[in-house]
Amino acid sequence: MAIMMGRLRAALVAGGTPENMADEAATGAASYETRLGGVEGKLTNLDGRMSNVETRLSSVDSRVAGLDARVSVLTWMVTFNIGLTITVLFKLFH
Repeated sequence: MAIMMGRLRAALVAGGTPENMADEAATGAASYETRLGGVEGKLTNLDGRMSNVETRLSSVDSRVAGLDARVSVLTWMVTFNIGLTITVLFKLFH
């Protein structure tokens, strides 16, 4: 990175920019480069965390599918029980 900023300074000086302004511009570009490196690191961290969230969501998804199957069976059983109870009560009082 220092070589690249040195080249930027040299190019600015060769283009007619005063040396002090070329130094400031190269330093400013270097600070932006450093900031971008920090942002890139944070994005990599965020990507890793998103992968963990996706893994956990797929686990929750499979658990919900299991619960859905259980609820379907329980609904069928309660419906059958209510129908049988109504039939018995109808036969008993009729």
